[in-house]
Amino acid sequence: IFQERHGVNIPRQQMVQWIEHIAGLLRLIVDRMWQRMKQGNYLQIDETPVRVLDPEVKGKAAKGYLWFFGVPGGDVILVFDMRRSYKVLDEHLGGFAGFFQSDAYEVYEVLSKKRPGIKRLGCAAHARRKFYDAALEGNRQAIWFIGRFRQLYRIEDEVRELSPEERQAVRQARAPQIWAEMKIRAEELKAAFLPKSSLGKAVNYFLNEY
Repeated sequence: IFQERHGVNIPRQQMVQWIEHIAGLLRLIVDRMWQRMKQGNYLQIDETPVRVLDPEVKGKAAKGYLWFFGVPGGDVILVFDMRRSYKVLDEHLGGFAGFFQSDAYEVYEVLSKKRPGIKRLGCAAHARRKFYDAALEGNRQAIWFIGRFRQLYRIEDEVRELSPEERQAVRQARAPQIWAEMKIRAEELKAAFLPKSSLGKAVNYFLNEY
């Protein structure tokens, strides 16, 4: 881009060195973000695969992972790592105690078991996605669940401008009945569908996370 637009040829290695220098200057800010984030008692965590050009892997891109650590309305830190293992969480969550919300990937369960001061919470968005996949395959039973998730999300839309205490009060007044209806229906359907069917997977995921 520098060459084509501006007629300036800057070696790639030179630009990499610039970025490395800038990253070093920003390290203090990132460390402070981590410190503030872990002072709280609630985190959201997720990981997603990314393709990387690794000089040690010839002829194809390697697979790495971007780990997301965040607080709603606050900081979000992305950590790149070639590993999708418990060690990534262990290395970055030292000193944190409280709750974290994630999908049901097994390493998150390991974190809860090995760190007594940390407890995992399930994620409604991931549970809904399973039912959405089943609905795409034409399963009408899944549409009922999606409708109930819509009711839960509608509550969140209505309380968005309220204080945290007021939001919690509204949720406690209206959400438990919806969750209870979903649990009853899921337990009824569990025996009616094969575990490996799309709805069977959705129902089992929901009940395990409930």
